[in-house]
Amino acid sequence: MVNTILKEADLFCPNSVRINFTIYHFLRCFFLYYLHLFFYLLLGSMLLILMQQPQKEILAPC
Repeated sequence: MVNTILKEADLFCPNSVRINFTIYHFLRCFFLYYLHLFFYLLLGSMLLILMQQPQKEILAPC
């Protein structure tokens, strides 16, 4: 019964397609994770640089 279902599934979606999709999905998730990590590190370093700069005094109008 299970073999019949798997054989029928292979007619519509061969193993190579499933494997390629799995690789694609893994690489996509991997890329998105590191893309988010890169932007968080970039944002954090920009905030650190901005916090270390001396603040100018803002004078209120008289």
